[in-house]
Amino acid sequence: MKIKMDYGKEGVFFDIPDNSDILLPNHKKKLSNPKDQIISSIDNPINSIPLRSLYKKGMKVGVSVCDHTRAQPRNEIILSLLKIFEGIKKNDLLIFIATGSHRATTEEEIKEIFDSEVISNTTIVIHNSEISSELENLGITSKKTPVILNKEWISCDLKITTGFVEPHFFAGFSGGPKMVAPGLAGIDTIMNL
Repeated sequence: MKIKMDYGKEGVFFDIPDNSDILLPNHKKKLSNPKDQIISSIDNPINSIPLRSLYKKGMKVGVSVCDHTRAQPRNEIILSLLKIFEGIKKNDLLIFIATGSHRATTEEEIKEIFDSEVISNTTIVIHNSEISSELENLGITSKKTPVILNKEWISCDLKITTGFVEPHFFAGFSGGPKMVAPGLAGIDTIMNL
């Protein structure tokens, strides 16, 4: 029996014995309008203040998103934020590609990740952990870890991290705080985490 397993863009096919039992997951119904669901979730957070009430016109907003190595609905999230921050200037909505120590996301990859609406209405910042002029040293933690982060991220008035939580093969779990460190940290910080 030939089986397809999701992997990369095309998937992988392999043969298994015909007498094998196959367990399939119960797939959830796809959302008919993901953008509306994202907006509803942002407008109705659990035990938190709605994002709209934190934003004031003229604020510089930074949004940290996964780089090209992670599957994430970045475009849908940013389109939702464009609706929430309706009228925000392109230079006031910065999308930070949280590369950590990975290579830079290419322009071609950016066009695969984001549609033209996101690209033309936001400023996309591809983080580089090794360009010291783009980093700011904020000091040292009690455990002697240098805190070096992206200067533009630090300058944002409102900071939003996106992502999802999944096991990481050597760094615990992805998402959450990792969207800042290591995602937007300098290499000296990353190597000491």
